[in-house]
Amino acid sequence: QVFTRDGVEKDKRAVGFRKGDLGMKRTMLMAAIAGAAIFSAETAAVAQSGEQVFRRCQACHVIEQDKNRVGPSLYGVVGREANSVGSYPRYSDLNAQAAELGLVWTKENIVAYLPNPQQFLTNFITENGGTPKGRTSMPPQAGLSEEQRAAVVDYIQSQSQ
Repeated sequence: QVFTRDGVEKDKRAVGFRKGDLGMKRTMLMAAIAGAAIFSAETAAVAQSGEQVFRRCQACHVIEQDKNRVGPSLYGVVGREANSVGSYPRYSDLNAQAAELGLVWTKENIVAYLPNPQQFLTNFITENGGTPKGRTSMPPQAGLSEEQRAAVVDYIQSQSQ
């Protein structure tokens, strides 16, 4: 016999309990907790990987608002329009063209940009009806996997809040 919420005594079968149900619920709960732990560990590993990759970027960039180095601040870069850090005076003509044609630094665009910035900007300008002029000063970040590029973008975004 079991009691329902309202205190009425009922047969187990009448309230939906079957032999083994509690064990199954316990198993599902444990699986969910284990999955969350694995996800947290993977998230932490990706963040650490992004931080490690960002060390390559620190010679030219910082993740501080309105503070620039050779390159513009990356604070808040994800979702920002290209060529839009007002305190950065040295954008290339190629970056300015891409900005005029509507380039926004989405995560996907940054991941695609990093291996070959010149090619990315040239292609963007051409695909949007422009004629590319000039060169970007951003060097190619060859040798980074797509996962590493995504991790560094996630890291930059996490540090911009």
